Amino acid sequence: MIKNKHIVIITPGFPKDETDDNCIPSLQQFVSHISEQSNDFIFSIITLHYPYTKSEYKWNGINIYSCGGKNIKFPLRFFTWRKVYNYFKEIITNNDVSLIHSFWLGECALIGNKLSNKYNFPHINTLMGQELSQSNKYLKFINLDKLKIVALSKNQAGLFGDIMKRNVDVTIPWGIDNNDYVISVNARIIDILGVGSLIPVKRFEQFVRVIKRLKETHPKINALLIGSGKEKDNLENIIVSNNLKENIKLTGEVNRSLVIDYMSQSKILLHTSIYESFGYVFAEALASGMYIVSYNVGAANKSDKWLVAKTEDEIISHITLLLNSKLFFKPINLFPIQNTIAQYEMLYNSLLKS
Repeated sequence: MIKNKHIVIITPGFPKDETDDNCIPSLQQFVSHISEQSNDFIFSIITLHYPYTKSEYKWNGINIYSCGGKNIKFPLRFFTWRKVYNYFKEIITNNDVSLIHSFWLGECALIGNKLSNKYNFPHINTLMGQELSQSNKYLKFINLDKLKIVALSKNQAGLFGDIMKRNVDVTIPWGIDNNDYVISVNARIIDILGVGSLIPVKRFEQFVRVIKRLKETHPKINALLIGSGKEKDNLENIIVSNNLKENIKLTGEVNRSLVIDYMSQSKILLHTSIYESFGYVFAEALASGMYIVSYNVGAANKSDKWLVAKTEDEIISHITLLLNSKLFFKPINLFPIQNTIAQYEMLYNSLLKS
């Protein structure tokens, strides 16, 4: 069957090749699956800043146009924007483009706005991270009336409504493919797992503090913290000064397949972040059979497998309860990738019909 609806994705970054599995895994999964499974849609992807070189290449059969912007500062950043316009013109010259789909309500949404107005294409934007913070200098220049806004979770949609004084158009969670997760038959030797960028908003200092408090009742507690970032040295110092070197190991950045392998060896995901748009790590942890203890952020969904806390003391209480209970590491997929694909196909088609 010939696919006859062409969508141009605009994103700050995209994998440089099929082995680059750490680059926005949620977007990779979505693009790979919808391109493979959809009967109607074909995709081209323009990526602004990563990979760091200007090039055209294929990723799983999809045409990628890399501007190689490297997050260069203004006014040189306008040259990156010019590359986007040139690539877009090349794409529409050779294809009957149907609509534009940008990611992050920032630079990519602004460029998508301009292209949508100039060429009269529908424009969808998916909220991805902390776009609603005061540091987003692009937000005041984006015409939201010309956008269909997609949120990733109810929490994110509510925050958008509170700040922007309008509702999102639809909420579509990121999806998980069950086939990516092989549940380990070995004993779960890691009691507590943390995964994420080592940056202040993730509050991994609290992660370390929680392990310190839990050590009082569980002296041999074994925790692993996966990720890299500017907080690494600070966290290492805190771990050493609190005599936790035997209890907390830092792995640094590892590829996604190894993260999933660590999840299959772990009991509880401890997530101390004060904000998440969705939290793909939540979906991955559940699909790996883990339990979750977190605050009410992103896609938080209270259940026997997902304990949601309001305070650090509640975090301690929840983890203690789990560690003292018989745990069953049955995988759960709350967010099947097929649902994500079906909802986006419905959104795409509704815009094209109108």
